[in-house]
Amino acid sequence: MAVKKVNPNRVNRAKKPKETKHMTKEEKRNILLCAVAAVIIILVIVFVPDMVKKAKNLKVDSEGAVTGVTDNELVCNISDTSEKAYRKLCTVDTIPDGYQFGEKEDGPIDTAVYLFSYTATDESAPVQEYRIQAGTGSAKDLAEKTPNRMSTFADEILSIQEAQEVTVNGQTAYWYEIKYTDSYTSDEETGESITMYHQMVALCVQSNYADNCVVLAATVNGTSEDAFTDSQTVLDVLEKAAEGVTLADKT
Repeated sequence: MAVKKVNPNRVNRAKKPKETKHMTKEEKRNILLCAVAAVIIILVIVFVPDMVKKAKNLKVDSEGAVTGVTDNELVCNISDTSEKAYRKLCTVDTIPDGYQFGEKEDGPIDTAVYLFSYTATDESAPVQEYRIQAGTGSAKDLAEKTPNRMSTFADEILSIQEAQEVTVNGQTAYWYEIKYTDSYTSDEETGESITMYHQMVALCVQSNYADNCVVLAATVNGTSEDAFTDSQTVLDVLEKAAEGVTLADKT
């Protein structure tokens, strides 16, 4: 029987298994360090900006009063959430001639955002009192929207002077006027009521925070429209008062 010759060049050679490459300790260490660095970067991006912002906020004591401010500084809440963020809004450096400091009052919405009142030293002055306080919203928005909002509690709106732009100390400001009435019961037994007439002029000065402004307002009151005075007279007092106000830098 003939023996078949085998061509050695055609013999199937067994394939060698691929060698598994193992990472060195140095490579594992580098990967771990990269992972840790990535986590730290994410945490920094997410949490640090918020921590920095909170660090700039004014502190509040156990009674809810803002601390770290002087007697002539006003504050505002720059937060648009339920978590408060108080910052310095402005400083009242000077008071117009003929007026004196009245008192510091709790804010009507947020007691921590207090306001200052000033009274005339002359009982015959056409403007007996004005106030300075923080306003929520830009000066323009507040001046344009407030008059219509006041119609919700006034008995009757007599007239409205729409918002007008002015410049005070190089700052953009807006003023408006509203005349209205309200009534109250003067005698519980007889039910007799008295109607009061009010002329309110407000000057809204834009602060260094986009959604906050300084509001200076004065109201002339009486039992008839005869008590009203020229709106420019009231505005002059407010503008003079605004000239003594220095806006706080944005922090």
